Amino acid sequence: MSPAKPLNYRQALLSSIHQPPQPKTTASSPKQSKLLLLPTELQNNIISHLDIPSTLILRLTNRHFYTLNSCPTHTTLLLAERTPWAVTLNLYSCMDCLRLRPQAKFATAMLNGPKGRNGKDPQKRFCVECGLKGPRSRYSPGAEIVVEGKRHVLCKECKVYSGEVGCVGSGMCWERDVCELSWEEGVWGDV
Repeated sequence: MSPAKPLNYRQALLSSIHQPPQPKTTASSPKQSKLLLLPTELQNNIISHLDIPSTLILRLTNRHFYTLNSCPTHTTLLLAERTPWAVTLNLYSCMDCLRLRPQAKFATAMLNGPKGRNGKDPQKRFCVECGLKGPRSRYSPGAEIVVEGKRHVLCKECKVYSGEVGCVGSGMCWERDVCELSWEEGVWGDV
């Protein structure tokens, strides 16, 4: 009789865990969602009964549901951002890219006052990315933008958006800052 082979710690741990049997699938027949097997008319009927967040999430699951669900309108996104789901995740709608985006993607001024979630003009809110780029660029060189309490600038010299801001009101990034040049020239005197 040969002695039993000793188990190492990993093998002992794995053998002690009860693992339910896994369903067998082959590469030629992957499991398909039962929802995908329904006729398109029934899928549309089911989708029409979903709330806005569920519809948006379903749209992201695969190409079929992405193309089946029409692109959300800005009005739909404004309604979605008021749901408990969006409030919990701090999601806001952008009027240009038509997306729900986290609050870190917006200037603080876009989240407060008239353009805030409960303001009178939330439909005029845009994210920083859309404000910097695209055909309707809203931030001009020299603009200082506060995002989550941190100052950023679209440098009026090098035209780069940066979190490394020079002196307040200079409109320049740290590398091009007037205050730094003035310090080197001795304008500040003996400090």
